[in-house]
This record gives sequence, structure tokens and C-alpha cells, in this order.
Amino acid sequence: MTHDGFLTTLTDVNSFDSPAQSFVSEEGVPNARGRVLGGSSAINAGFYSRADRQFFENSGLGWDLVSVNQSYEWVERAIVFRPQLRTWQSAIRDVLLEVGVHPFNGFTLEHKVGTKIGGSTFDRSGRRQLC
Repeated sequence: MTHDGFLTTLTDVNSFDSPAQSFVSEEGVPNARGRVLGGSSAINAGFYSRADRQFFENSGLGWDLVSVNQSYEWVERAIVFRPQLRTWQSAIRDVLLEVGVHPFNGFTLEHKVGTKIGGSTFDRSGRRQLC
């Protein structure tokens, strides 16, 4: 429920019994995600980002995007925080920019190509918030 073990969990991505699995993002950045339904909640990563608009368009379902956006806003008020970057996080951001993962989108909750600072479900004291 705290971010203390977060980095260890993300780096333990063996193919048999780890709760995390490795993947490479569309931008070419090695990453990890939960191996089960619930994704980052299962590995306690605390990342938050809205789904890409193409997700809704490509799903083949008739999404009520007004309701979807209202749901996002409710969740964001309840459990999403702007993270205070640690030194290692700032270093990773800077390296991504230096090697050309552009544009730099700053802080945003939108799913955008490039480097960004997304939301966190960890509050200022490092405790994960749940709905």
C-alpha cells in the first residue's frame, strides 16, 4: 500500500511467477505492467492515465464519452495526485528526452505519445489511494 517496494516489483519480471510482465511502449521505452486484470494496481505501481481516444474508437462499442469523461473526473478528484518526482524519476525523464522520446508533454493525465509526467495514486505521504 506504499511506494517503498515499487521499484523492486517493477524490475522482477520473470516469465513464470512474477506479478509483473515486461513490455516495450510504443515509444520504445522498456516498462512493466501487471500480469493480471487490474494492471498497475496488481503491481502497486500507482500510475494513472486516461485511455487513448483510439481505444474507444477501435473498441467497436458505443461509448458514451460524456459519461466516460465524467467518470475520469470523479476518479481524478478522489484518488489521483500530481507526483513529486524523486531524483531517479527526474533522471529517467531527462534521459528519455535526451535520447529523443519527444515531445515533452509536462504533467498530463491524457495518454500522449512522448515523455510526460502522469498522475499517481500515491498521495503526498506515499500511501496508495483506492476508490
